[in-house]
This record gives sequence, structure tokens and C-alpha cells, in this order.
Amino acid sequence: MWIKVWEFLRFWGENVKTGWEFGDGIFGTIVEICLVIGAGLFILKKIFKSVNLEKHWKEWEEIAMRGAFIIFFTSFLISAVFVAPFVKYNEVKEPLHAAAIDSAPKVTPKPLPDKIIPRPEPPPPMYTQQTAIVSPPVTSETQAQFEYFNTHTGKVESIVKKFAKLKAEQEAQNAAQAAKLQENIQKRNLEIQQIWKDDLRYYQRALTDLRDDLEKEIATNGDGIVQSEGYSRCLPSAIDPNIGEMNPATIGFQKNTNMLFKITLTALDNFGGRLLRISCPNGCLELHGFQGRLWGGLHFDPVKEDKDVPFSQADSLVDELVDGLVDAQKDFLSNTNK
Repeated sequence: MWIKVWEFLRFWGENVKTGWEFGDGIFGTIVEICLVIGAGLFILKKIFKSVNLEKHWKEWEEIAMRGAFIIFFTSFLISAVFVAPFVKYNEVKEPLHAAAIDSAPKVTPKPLPDKIIPRPEPPPPMYTQQTAIVSPPVTSETQAQFEYFNTHTGKVESIVKKFAKLKAEQEAQNAAQAAKLQENIQKRNLEIQQIWKDDLRYYQRALTDLRDDLEKEIATNGDGIVQSEGYSRCLPSAIDPNIGEMNPATIGFQKNTNMLFKITLTALDNFGGRLLRISCPNGCLELHGFQGRLWGGLHFDPVKEDKDVPFSQADSLVDELVDGLVDAQKDFLSNTNK
């Protein structure tokens, strides 16, 4: 412990010594300049006796001495704290650097051979019989090359295998997502087909009731019926989810063209069902099944009647609404023609 303290005090003592020498040199230079100036003034005083320079010199001598002391003190601090440690560092660094250069192995180029390398001889003729293949001797240099090649090749193979594994995992994930999506689409299509199958029976009954009611009317008024081709089979047995609104058929009177009814299937709603609408010039009838119940509405200005019944009572609701649709249109036309 005391040795380290002594080394520390010795180091900074040398630094203070260096700073003192540096500052003392500057101070001595300033003193010499003042002596030269004083000698010059003395000579001038002897030559020009009428000029009183002593008073001016006293003032400037005090200023010069104060400045010299400040410069001495400042140079002493800078030298002791900054310059001296750097000088000591260089004194230690340069021998170490020179020793490191001297200890470094010197590489001398190998001289080229003086003789001329002869041309290679042609290979010996090939024989039909098998000959033994002798491998060249394996040296340490070739062994190191082989090991480097094997290591580098192993790294490349590892990267390729990792990339192939990631690619296979991504493809498997994409395939699983596609299969899941396809499964959901198929499940949704099955649900849509089941909803349509439940609703189709009542939609078809509504079209049949409408035609029967119109046939009853022409028996009394002598008119005829005009309808789309395949009216009784205009509703498909299976529904396509990708098709929007459809207008499968129309039916009405031949002469009284205002007694015309248009059949419409709306696009799929959020629940997977399609609404059946039978419209005429004065209003419309709407039917829609949902979760074992049938909703029906008869809309004539200003009348709006909506009902909701289970499927067990849906047949009577369909008959009631179709009769109401035909009667409302007849009343509208009779009141209009008055």
C-alpha cells in the first residue's frame, strides 16, 4: 500500500517539477525582456536628458511583472497537470511500440527457383485392365482446406435446410387455413340450403294459392291468365349463395293488365335466408322463414299487417295473406275505375 502511495507522490512530484521548469523558463524570458527594455531606457535617458522616462517605466515595469507572474502560474498549472503526464506517457509508449515492432515475426519472401520448370510429360496410355488409383499424400495444409470446406458446406446445408423447413411450415399453415376456410364455406352453404329447404315449401304454397285465386276470379269475370313459362316450377330446389336478387316469374290477367303480380326472391340476408315478395301495382306480400317460424307481411298503403307464426301454423298464414293480397288489389282497381 505504501509503495503505491509513494509511486503516486513520486509521479506528481515529477509533474510539478516539469511544470516549475516550464513556468520558470517563461518567467525568465520575460525578465530578460524587461532587462533589455530597462537598458534601452537607461541609454535613452543618457542621450535625451530632458525626457523623463523613469516615471513611465515604473508603471510599465509593475504591469509587466504582474503579467509575468500570472503567465508563470498559469503555465505552471498547465504543464504540471496536462503536459507532464503526456510526456511521461510518450516516454513509456515509444519503447513499448518499438519493442512490439522488433518482436513481430519478419516474413521474408522465398526466392524463386533458378532452374526452369520442365514441361509436364504426357499421360501414359490407358489400358483395358483396371489399375490402382493412388491418392496423393494428405498434408496438414490439405487437411485444413478439407476441414474448412466441410465446415462451410455444413453451414450452407444448415441454412438451406432451415429455409426449406420454414417454407414447408408456411405451406402447411397456408394449406390448413385454406382447408379451414373451405370447411367454413361448405358449412355455411349447408346451412343456407337447409334454410331454403325449410322456406321453399311455404313459398311454393304461396305461388300455388295465388294462381288458384286468380283462376277463381276468371271463372266469374271471363278474363284469362297469363303467366311465365314454368310458373309452377320457377322456384329452384337448391339455392346458389352467389346469386343476388332473382325475379323468377310473373302471373296476372290477360285483359285487365293492372291485375299483374311479380314474384321476387331477394338476395341473401345476414342469416342466410331469402325473402319472397309478391308485388302488384298497389302493394306487396312478403314471406320469410327463420329458426322454425314464418314471418309474413301484407303491405298496402295505408295498411301494413305483419304476423309471425311457427311452421306448424304457417300454411294457414300463407293462405290468409295471399287471399288478402288478391282482394286488396281487386278493391284498389274497382275504386280506381269508379
